[in-house]
Amino acid sequence: MQPQFERTRATALDIIAATEVHRYDAVLCENVIEFATDWELFDWWLSGMAILGYRHQIVCASSAHLGDVDNPTHHSGIAVTLDGFLYDEVVRGDQGETTARFRLIVSPTDEVVDEMVLPCTATTPALAGAVLHDLAPGDQLRITGYLPAPHTG
Repeated sequence: MQPQFERTRATALDIIAATEVHRYDAVLCENVIEFATDWELFDWWLSGMAILGYRHQIVCASSAHLGDVDNPTHHSGIAVTLDGFLYDEVVRGDQGETTARFRLIVSPTDEVVDEMVLPCTATTPALAGAVLHDLAPGDQLRITGYLPAPHTG
């Protein structure tokens, strides 16, 4: 009799399939760097996540720098799609109108204590212009983007 195989990992295709079905608010993937640099379907996989409404950010960190010297270098990214409301006035992010900064209020429930206010930046000039000229506080928004790693040190 063969020993029972216990699956402990998901494939990249499992991740995109689950994301399609469940439409998560955020998706965090962790893998070795070769996943992004050597896998010939990586660009196709990112395109699939984009079609589902997610933007990506690749973060590369050596596990040794994170305190784990026994594991190879891995990369991570957090893609998000959130619904919320424009919290207050939008401000220009630069001298022109190529970026715009704003705060989004998001609440997963109707309870005030569950609300969070997220700082956001529109970095595409066309989007920045629309945010600056077409939106007012209280307008409902759906944003897609990524959560950057916190600055440490």
